Amino acid sequence: MARVLSRDPVDIENILTLNPRKQMHATLHSTAAKKQVKKQWKRNSDKSCPNCEKLENNFDDIKHTTLSERGALREAMRCLKCADAPCQKSCPTNLDIKSFITSIANKAIIIVMKS
Repeated sequence: MARVLSRDPVDIENILTLNPRKQMHATLHSTAAKKQVKKQWKRNSDKSCPNCEKLENNFDDIKHTTLSERGALREAMRCLKCADAPCQKSCPTNLDIKSFITSIANKAIIIVMKS
């Protein structure tokens, strides 16, 4: 009779039942059921609340003091041209900030407006 090299303890089945199971197939939900669930999300809550102010055509939060051409050139000259460019990594719009600032410094305003 062949000798058993290793034996699992008796509790191995109990331990294995604790492991989460991987789903082998996708779960299907009807569109109507999914729309009902989405109504419960916070971002999809009722938009017609009486306390909310209408934000359409409301530009009160826009900064009224924008930079002039001279001010933009002065700020572009302050750029350190970092190798790792932390401003590039933190930009939420994924704008190429290094080339943007370089274009401002070179007075290539049309290139800046296109980006």
